[in-house]
Amino acid sequence: MLELSTFIIGGIGIIAFLFGLEFILVGLIISSVLQAMAFINLGDNPIIVYYFFALLFIVRGLIDLCLERDTILWAPGQNTPLLYLSLFVFYSSFGALIFPNVFAGMLVYSPRLGIDDQVNNMTRLVFESFNLNQVAQLLVNVLMIGIIWLKPMTPTLFIRAILIAWGIVIFFALWQWLANMTGIYFPEAYLYTVEGWSLGNDQLIGSFTRVNGSFVEPSSLATYLCGMYGFFLIWWVKDSNWRILLCLLLTIFVMLITVSSTAYLSLFLILAAVLWGLGVAPLFKSGSIDKSVGMIFLAVILSIFLLVMLWLGSEQVRELINVVLLQKSDGDSFVVRFDADIESMQILWRTYGLGVGLGSNRPSSFLLFLLSNVGVLGFLFFTLFIISLAHSALKNTAQSDEPVLHNWVSAAVWGLCSMLLAKTIAQPDLSFSSLWIWIFLLASMASFQPHPISTLK
Repeated sequence: MLELSTFIIGGIGIIAFLFGLEFILVGLIISSVLQAMAFINLGDNPIIVYYFFALLFIVRGLIDLCLERDTILWAPGQNTPLLYLSLFVFYSSFGALIFPNVFAGMLVYSPRLGIDDQVNNMTRLVFESFNLNQVAQLLVNVLMIGIIWLKPMTPTLFIRAILIAWGIVIFFALWQWLANMTGIYFPEAYLYTVEGWSLGNDQLIGSFTRVNGSFVEPSSLATYLCGMYGFFLIWWVKDSNWRILLCLLLTIFVMLITVSSTAYLSLFLILAAVLWGLGVAPLFKSGSIDKSVGMIFLAVILSIFLLVMLWLGSEQVRELINVVLLQKSDGDSFVVRFDADIESMQILWRTYGLGVGLGSNRPSSFLLFLLSNVGVLGFLFFTLFIISLAHSALKNTAQSDEPVLHNWVSAAVWGLCSMLLAKTIAQPDLSFSSLWIWIFLLASMASFQPHPISTLK
């Protein structure tokens, strides 16, 4: 089914294609946050805007690589991340084709159905088109990594596009929040065009209406914001700029209005990790801490005091905290998702650590998604890929004489780790487009040629 967005975004995509790969990249990054918007609906298999721009990126990238072969950058001995990624793709693709047949009939949580719909009614494992769909999405993202690796683009372009995309997310989230409170118009008919996926802005937690902005559901928005929260937090520690602080505070505010336990839990876990890594550990080692980290410690103390005061003086705040952090863990939703994760651990055991094949099982946690689908070996390959990619990006940018690049790469690594933490709590999809944007950014930082640090002769 053709949507209005089909014609508008199609036209924008064609113009970007003609102007070059950098323009498509900007469209790709922006489209990664429009996860509830379909480019075209093909029955039960909608193509979201992100994958439209991804296909344009691949086609234009391959054309450019063929026409500009002399500009291809390939540094022998510096491609370890690609090795681990290739092993992960091979094993995942092999498993998606073979393991659903090997373990046919095993009870799984089918990705085609919701977890709630399969309580005490799990689905028998069979090989289906969804397995191929997951492999195809993985290959599309991996091809883009390959193009970025061979035809590096400046990280500045990535950062600018990521900030534009973040601004769009914040704009729609705040608009939706105001619409929920005042009843003003909100363009959900245009934002939520993926048939059967979009949950809109009508979810309630207690008496609080949740916010999902441009994403499919509030937890998806929360997962994205966790990555940006880690990114801005580290960037601000490295460069105490009021603009970065404003972005950080806006991100935290929107995390709060998602009324997502994933956002609330990640908010404290990420902050604790940053304070330990950049505050407590250096304090024990050298006896001093960075000024920005000290300010964070002070802000945490003041925030705790303010939260206690609000808890004592506001019935709404007590209700919110009670519903999100206390009642939710005792409710049906938590129990159902916990059971899905337990079943996924049993699936890993029953498949002898091999997994049931990519796209066969959908628990609540990304960690258990990997283990139950691609097994211990696939999980190991993916973990080694992420670690080696971060290490390569940090090592490559260390040669640069641009301080801002050093700040960006540290912030990007924390952004990716923060999103993986949130996904481990409650967002299992490997195809989550915002996850791949962080990976693309680190790939560009690992492969581009930085301006070398000048040395005294």
